[in-house]
Amino acid sequence: MDDVEKYEKLYSECYVLDKVIWDKYDMKLTKINVVKIIQNYKELKSKYIHLAVLNELGLTAHNIENIHSKNFSNNTFNEKIDIKIDLENDLKFKAAIFDKLNNCFTEDEKQYYDYCLQNNKSEKYLRNHLGGLSKLGLLPIKNSCILKIALAFDKAVVKK
Repeated sequence: MDDVEKYEKLYSECYVLDKVIWDKYDMKLTKINVVKIIQNYKELKSKYIHLAVLNELGLTAHNIENIHSKNFSNNTFNEKIDIKIDLENDLKFKAAIFDKLNNCFTEDEKQYYDYCLQNNKSEKYLRNHLGGLSKLGLLPIKNSCILKIALAFDKAVVKK
């Protein structure tokens, strides 16, 4: 088994981070960071539409001559290319992290992420969807999901 296969196996294993781990972190502040990460990711995905339009207009680094023939100034062209490259790189980076996270989320964590973090449904809604789970029963799922995201993006807040 080569290093790539070992790495793939490592992050594809599903597990819940237990209380011993999440007790080390300030989960309220960590959740705030995770919400910001997800909001930013959703915004980037929406801005990707802008990238698609830039591509349709031929605004690529490989097509500079085409841009100049359309009466774009050098500054406008450079700004558009910089925006495109930054947006594309940021989106690819975050999408790759979320893809890897999705592989190590348990099924319940996936539902917490989808319902509560991604689609802003209430935790009560999810608890009912999971068969009447109590607040205490949801806590390990919630904290594990949030902490996995925060750790993956290096945004977990350690307790002082």
